[in-house]
Amino acid sequence: MIVACIPCYNEEQNIAKVIIETKKFVDHVIVCDDGSNDFTSVIAENLNVTVIKHKKNLGKGIALKSLFNKSKLLKANIIITLDGDGQHNPNQIPQLIHPILKNEFDVVIGSRFIGQKSAIPKYRKVGLKILDLITNHASKQVFSDTQSGFRAYSKKVISKINIKENGIGVDSEILIQISNHQFKITDVPVTVSYDQNSHTYNPINHGSKVMVTIIKTLLERSPLKYFGLTGLSFIIIGTVFFIRLIQLYNTSGGTYFSLPWAFLAVSTGFIGLIFIVTSLLLYSLNRLKENLET
Repeated sequence: MIVACIPCYNEEQNIAKVIIETKKFVDHVIVCDDGSNDFTSVIAENLNVTVIKHKKNLGKGIALKSLFNKSKLLKANIIITLDGDGQHNPNQIPQLIHPILKNEFDVVIGSRFIGQKSAIPKYRKVGLKILDLITNHASKQVFSDTQSGFRAYSKKVISKINIKENGIGVDSEILIQISNHQFKITDVPVTVSYDQNSHTYNPINHGSKVMVTIIKTLLERSPLKYFGLTGLSFIIIGTVFFIRLIQLYNTSGGTYFSLPWAFLAVSTGFIGLIFIVTSLLLYSLNRLKENLET
């Protein structure tokens, strides 16, 4: 069974067309109305698709989590995700699911940056490329469009995704997670439409939220590398400050004790200690989690 998952928020102008076109290529359509205050859910229900309603706007991450959970109950073999704002072209669904049907790949990303290029505003393209670089670093793979929400997932991939991010950073979070599981991932060219009726996220807000998500993921995944090394750096700096304090004290013949240098030495050393203890605790929790999962 091929299931399309469509997260929506105030998409009464676009959702009907998206659903009608999507139905041509899938066995089932699920729409998650993430707290809309318009007729999005009413329109979707009248088109005889499964509708999940959130009482308030919880964010794209929570919407996808609801959609994935429902897809699992339906025992979907392939899941397609696309936005409800009309940016994605449902007629390109076959080229996303083809590599999975042939058992060549587990995940297929619809990329705006390969093949026939989409007319993406320059300021948005620059921001997307920056997010691509950061996400690629975190996932240790190279993807041409990490922020694309137009994707296809196999059944075994969905079972491994554990969404923690509430908002728009979920697209990067999912890529990082599935990369850690070493699933086979590929890109296929797609086009998007940025017209006056499609809703796009504020690029600054979008970028900042994605970066926060990636930073949190990196810290959780490699606490010794990021927290531990940071803590060690602070302790080294604190040691330098302490040495300077002793030098001043000895130079004065024991008559001068510098409170500023003492404060710097103690505070930086204490901060470093907190970082190191935190890294060890997170590392221990990660190991415990890995042992429980095996």
